[in-house]
Amino acid sequence: MTVEGDAEACGFEYGIQCRELIHLALNTYRKAFQEDLKIGWEEALSMGRKFLPAIEAYDLPSLIEMRGVALGAGCRFEEILVLHIKTELKLTASLGGFEGCTTLAAMPEATLQRTTLVGKNWDWTASAQKLGVILRKKRTDGPATVSLTEAGLLGRDGFNSAGIAIVANALASDNWHIGVPLHVLIHKALRASKLNDVMTAVLAADRASSNNYMIVHHEGEAVCLEAAPFDYNVIWEEGGVLAHSNHFTLQNPKIKDQLPAIFPNTLTRYHRARKLITRDRGNITVDTLKRILTDHFDHPYSICWHSDPRINSLNQVQTNASMIFEFSERRMHVAMGPPCQNPYNTIDCRDIM
Repeated sequence: MTVEGDAEACGFEYGIQCRELIHLALNTYRKAFQEDLKIGWEEALSMGRKFLPAIEAYDLPSLIEMRGVALGAGCRFEEILVLHIKTELKLTASLGGFEGCTTLAAMPEATLQRTTLVGKNWDWTASAQKLGVILRKKRTDGPATVSLTEAGLLGRDGFNSAGIAIVANALASDNWHIGVPLHVLIHKALRASKLNDVMTAVLAADRASSNNYMIVHHEGEAVCLEAAPFDYNVIWEEGGVLAHSNHFTLQNPKIKDQLPAIFPNTLTRYHRARKLITRDRGNITVDTLKRILTDHFDHPYSICWHSDPRINSLNQVQTNASMIFEFSERRMHVAMGPPCQNPYNTIDCRDIM
């Protein structure tokens, strides 16, 4: 879908166009909070309000846009807000069903056509697969943005008309607290026009939880910020390639990494992604990234992640979508669902960029 205008106008139009799917998202997470986390809906909304001061101090336009979404969709503002803290709510109770993801980047010196490519598999609970939305915003208050997000979220993994892309990987560490939730942080960062400003949006935030932010500039620079609430690691691309999954790849005595013990496949996915993208360095194409993102080594806990039939759990994780951003052509390729089973469709974004 495409929306246009300032924060309020984009939010309102988004809410109108996506009303049915937003209400489905609210019902999906209402059930998930109750069944997975034993948190009632009103309790979740109350917890969401605690984040308001931190969000307002960090990025008031995000709150304005959320109110627009709520108005357009015909729901309460607090319900849109709680969607933006769903990852942090998971941390209050359990890491079960935690968001995964594998991300890739290839710089011009590593690609066959000397362009910049970015790829990601979005791994999350299978019940959320139907909530995926490709959201195109032709903003009057900043760069145009295109992202693959969940219905009701202001935006997530994507790229903008200033030549910046951001794809994220969930991390888990100690020191979780009430602060800026990661979905609001990504939304602000994607609206930046300079690499410096994107990095500032991440590093200067009072981060509530941990996440890896892979930030890519179209002129051929890429960096991962492994950001915990009170510290961070910085990893620049090497040899024109970069990959990440769901653990801190650098040792930091100030950060206690918690996710590998729960999802050890993050270690394997990281190794496979680095190995496969490095092997084709100098000849990487969109098809190369598709092959990596559909890799099935150690299935079902592979880069293309599938539910494990041996486990009966509400927290089953799978690859819900796969995406590739092609900067030179201003387009993205998206498979809605596991990419081994669903074709990549090409979305042309030149009309808003």
